[in-house]
Amino acid sequence: MLIDYIARLIQATRTSGDCLGGVSPRGTLALLRAVRAYAMVQGRSYVVPEDIKSLVIPVLAHRLVFPTGHILNRAAESFLEEILDKTELPTEEWGII
Repeated sequence: MLIDYIARLIQATRTSGDCLGGVSPRGTLALLRAVRAYAMVQGRSYVVPEDIKSLVIPVLAHRLVFPTGHILNRAAESFLEEILDKTELPTEEWGII
């Protein structure tokens, strides 16, 4: 289910040792709303996994906290790309969000 996919992505930001502060519940809701709006703009009444993948970085990157010394934008983007690569995409029975 796509909600589970979003939850796995968010949990990965919270449990990684690279990031001091993962995405909050408000950030999670922001991603959910953005994904729904994006699907609507694309002319669909449903969300596909690629919608989530395309919006994770723009919606969540500024919500992460890293140790000092990191170049924040690059660190956040590469961190989220790594999480996206490691998290398995749902392939069937997405469910509606």
